[in-house]
Amino acid sequence: MDAPWRTSGASFTGFLPSDLIHDIVITQSQRRERVHWRVMASTKRTKGAPRARQTWTFLTNHAHVLVCIALDQEARIRDIAEKVGITERAVQRILVDLEAEGFIAHERSGRRNLYEVNTKLHLRHGLEEHRRVRDLLTLVEPTRRPRRT
Repeated sequence: MDAPWRTSGASFTGFLPSDLIHDIVITQSQRRERVHWRVMASTKRTKGAPRARQTWTFLTNHAHVLVCIALDQEARIRDIAEKVGITERAVQRILVDLEAEGFIAHERSGRRNLYEVNTKLHLRHGLEEHRRVRDLLTLVEPTRRPRRT
């Protein structure tokens, strides 16, 4: 006999991503004097995150993080992670990589970081090394509609 319990994702943040969980159902079943726990988490897609079926993109996560910083110099790691669709720890590693190579610099502003993108550097791969970071950012920047006067 199954006994379902409903709970919020808050108590399971240690092993389930709480920002993706909106409903968790835990069922307990007893068979041959053993207790089996089954956790079923239903997830919702966050805005800007890649679709589950999507297996590849044209740009790397490094490029996605760089674009996010270029669009919002005060972006929090949590916000970048949500937009790119990766973990906060992965964003931290990417930021260290980008800063070590000189693509970004950061400055503390209170409790936040202010990022600056070095648009003069050339891209790293041999096929793109003739282009600069500013060319990449120009390619992916959101299109703005002309204002009507």
